[in-house]
Amino acid sequence: MVTIDFTPFARAIALLAIVLVGCTPPLAPTPSSIAIERVEPQSQHGWYLARGATSLPDGAHLWILVVRSLQLQAEPFETTYLAILAREEVEVERGRWQAELNLYSVSRSGTLLETWQTDPITFEVLPIPAEEAIVMAILDIDRQPEGFFQDLQARGQALQGEFIRFAPNGQFYYGTSQTLPIPPPDPASALPAPPPTPAPALPLPAPTPSTIPIAPPPERELPPLDPAQIFR
Repeated sequence: MVTIDFTPFARAIALLAIVLVGCTPPLAPTPSSIAIERVEPQSQHGWYLARGATSLPDGAHLWILVVRSLQLQAEPFETTYLAILAREEVEVERGRWQAELNLYSVSRSGTLLETWQTDPITFEVLPIPAEEAIVMAILDIDRQPEGFFQDLQARGQALQGEFIRFAPNGQFYYGTSQTLPIPPPDPASALPAPPPTPAPALPLPAPTPSTIPIAPPPERELPPLDPAQIFR
């Protein structure tokens, strides 16, 4: 019987495995994620509470915006505008973010309308608004804390992938958006703005002592009483 020694083959395979592992390229970074989870109307008319999550490090700054698309039909072109209804800067804390958004402004007539409705002089022809509003969560790249990008690299993350967006003017931004059925208010039936909250009454200042010295009344010397008058 012929016996085959597999030891040299085993050593060669082990050496080849070491070489292959050493030549394996580093793992590609994963895209940093930003998510809009919930947008809920509040009791006060026109206010919404938006919540979301992100893999960005704590302290990262995000802009939360609500915009509406406006179609302006002016001959011979049709132009689309994005009207900003609300904008709030938030800070990431424990992988979460939250923003309170007020979509309405007070018009000249004292009613609650969206910003583009409060100043009709802006448009020569009244635009046609979309029936939906777009909620956006955008990373403010220029306003991040010191060491932000080093922290991203240490987490194995990078600003890449599906969250890279480009505005119509070609400007780059990083974020996400969600379209919601939030129709614009009708100016004919718009609600009046709530009365302003009265300022709390300021406490009256404590009286300050006069700086003018008050002289004590002059002492008068009383005449001596007659002993007979003491027991009268």
